[in-house]
Amino acid sequence: MKFLFRKLLFLSVATLFIIHIQSCLKGEFDNPPAIQEPNISAENIVSLQEVLDKLVLGQAVKLDLDKYVKAVVIADDKSGNFYKTIHVKDENSALGIGISIEETEIHAHYPVGRRVFIHLKDLYIADNAGLPLLNYGTYNDDGRLRLQGIPGVLMQKVLLKGATGIVVEPVKTKISQLGNAALNTLIQLDDIEFRDASPTTTYAINNPLNPLTLNHTLVDCEQGQITLRNSGYATFAGAVVPRNNGSIIGIYTVFGNTKQIFIRDTTDVIFTNKRCGEREGNQISIRELRDNYENGINVIPAGTYLKGVVISDYTQGNIQNQNIVVQDGDAGIVCRFGSVPNTPLGTEVRVNLTGLSMSEFNGLLQVSNIPLGNLVIIGPGTLPQPKVLKINQLESNAHESTLIKIVDAEFKGGTTYGTQGVTIEDNSGSVQVFTRTQSTFSSAPIKTGKVKVTAIVGKFNTIQLQLRSLIDVE
Repeated sequence: MKFLFRKLLFLSVATLFIIHIQSCLKGEFDNPPAIQEPNISAENIVSLQEVLDKLVLGQAVKLDLDKYVKAVVIADDKSGNFYKTIHVKDENSALGIGISIEETEIHAHYPVGRRVFIHLKDLYIADNAGLPLLNYGTYNDDGRLRLQGIPGVLMQKVLLKGATGIVVEPVKTKISQLGNAALNTLIQLDDIEFRDASPTTTYAINNPLNPLTLNHTLVDCEQGQITLRNSGYATFAGAVVPRNNGSIIGIYTVFGNTKQIFIRDTTDVIFTNKRCGEREGNQISIRELRDNYENGINVIPAGTYLKGVVISDYTQGNIQNQNIVVQDGDAGIVCRFGSVPNTPLGTEVRVNLTGLSMSEFNGLLQVSNIPLGNLVIIGPGTLPQPKVLKINQLESNAHESTLIKIVDAEFKGGTTYGTQGVTIEDNSGSVQVFTRTQSTFSSAPIKTGKVKVTAIVGKFNTIQLQLRSLIDVE
């Protein structure tokens, strides 16, 4: 009986002891001690401007300032899109700076929103292809000087920790307004979209055996552009980029003369609006476009778009692959894009022309430098019927970039379509036939005898006809 009583008493005391220990531990984990910010006097705090004033491009300059910059972390390495680097914003100015650190998992100590006091005494200011960085000098890498990051063992001595949870707000701006003062700062660009965004376009290549960094071109509706650079090691590298338009937040950088932006993760990309080329606007006929050019108006008003059917066939190689020929009614025009559009013969398209201009290439009128994002594929369209004409009826402004048909005609001047100087003749005259050496039928033998020829009316200082494929020759 005494033994049982002692056993119960021991268990009761032990239980109370464990409960006491657990409650103490719970209190410690639930309420971590607040960071005691370093006691640095105001006269020992300098603006980042004083640091940047010492920057000499192409050199690493030791600061020798026994002072501090008081700043807040605005981008860290948590997602993997920044490597051995954090970016901070000066609390005493609108300036920012990148800090190179020979360490990984830096965000465990310096997450976004943490105040940091940067001791400048042993640091250097230098640039990486034009982008200012705080670092620890240079080292020789097989004959090439490279920037040395702050050693990991010195990181917490150089970067003194302050409070956390400070709200970081981006500065709203436009691509056209970005200058040196915005470097290394957190910016927000609105009304922006990926120039090229297919259903399979990803931020980067996340192949575990060979991760690859990718550059994407972002454009705004004013034709400004900036490079979005994404690391193949980023956690979001394999995510598909959004096709819509919207806002993007990131760190503004440069590489030489190239403007760049780095996002921290995909929550910085909020694309929920229609693309520039898909918004309501004023449709203009191709005939009106051509008439405007003839009257000296080559800049196209904002909010203007054309709609028509693609009459060219890039699959046969007889048209430059960045060009499409679009016909609307009895008028057509060449649209030249910044990259290759995927628009098969007979596709109905809508092309946003805001801010673009028309010009002639060897006499051929075209709208040039169209961002691919300005192209909207409506779907299969109806090809216009070619206009039956005599060769002497061909007129540049009336028929250029449209489908025509010449009947009761013959090829002259060569044995293959790609032979230089090939013409087609009827009883009213002759006209040159242009065939690119890259076309699939350049070396095909010309059909002899009387033929009917459907072609696009082109121009190279003088009118010429351009076949789309051998189906055009009956």
